Amino acid sequence: MTADDRSEPDIASLFAPIAVEDTFAGVLIEAQDTLGQVDDPVDAELWASDLIGALAASAAGPSSLMQTLTGSLVPAAEAASTPGALALLRAFAAVGSPDLRTAAAQAAARYTRATWPTPRGPGRSALRRSVTAGTSPTPAAARSR
Repeated sequence: MTADDRSEPDIASLFAPIAVEDTFAGVLIEAQDTLGQVDDPVDAELWASDLIGALAASAAGPSSLMQTLTGSLVPAAEAASTPGALALLRAFAAVGSPDLRTAAAQAAARYTRATWPTPRGPGRSALRRSVTAGTSPTPAAARSR
């Protein structure tokens, strides 16, 4: 093979960094495939952290990457409106820069509200409260009855 022979791919171009924005469709597909099978939230957070690390190689720097994820991937995930995109948003709400965590948490909340309307009837307030491990979602007065 000679340097002028174009029958073989240019190795450098195969491993050249690409624009982070060009990865979003693949990221959303991967989120759907991978996060749909994850049972432990820590595994989802590790996946998101690995994703951020992999995308960092193509970004101008950590700050630029976080701005791109916050300004572009978070809205793309919210617009995708899939369970995998919601899982991605929730994972990003746990890892990344403060702005990324805030944007992802807000997008996940909007998606959840739009997808699962507020329940009506008795007990609806208990369904809206967060539950911490080792605590009961019901108020103390209701538990003592």
